Amino acid sequence: MSIHKGIVLLVAAAGLSIGLAARAQVSSPVSFSQTIQPYFDRQCVVCHTGDDHMGELVLERGLAYSQIVGVPAVQLPTYLRVEPGDPQGSYLFRKVLGDHRQIGGVGWSMPPPSHPFLFVSEIDREALRQWILEGARDN
Repeated sequence: MSIHKGIVLLVAAAGLSIGLAARAQVSSPVSFSQTIQPYFDRQCVVCHTGDDHMGELVLERGLAYSQIVGVPAVQLPTYLRVEPGDPQGSYLFRKVLGDHRQIGGVGWSMPPPSHPFLFVSEIDREALRQWILEGARDN
């Protein structure tokens, strides 16, 4: 086997193991208050706060749930910000994935590249996906 093929296989195996580890670390059911809101607190509230919110979206504790679940996306009103049971049909999830432009969305992925200290880990992404898939319940 060539060194190049070996590196490709190693990178692929590492990516697969990270993805599997992320899925294994997300317990079901995912709690909005214990998993999703703390993610918003860490990564989103810096911009999506009451006094200075971006995209007409406030993700502060106590307001976030009512701002996202079943609410049409401002940038693409044919999509809900969070469509319970359908991560791929949820505009917020598509923004986090960074593939929102593929469905006609606009603007930056979230968090935006202009904030390099903010990021979405594979575990956070999987937790958000799982929470939406489970029905995006508020607890």
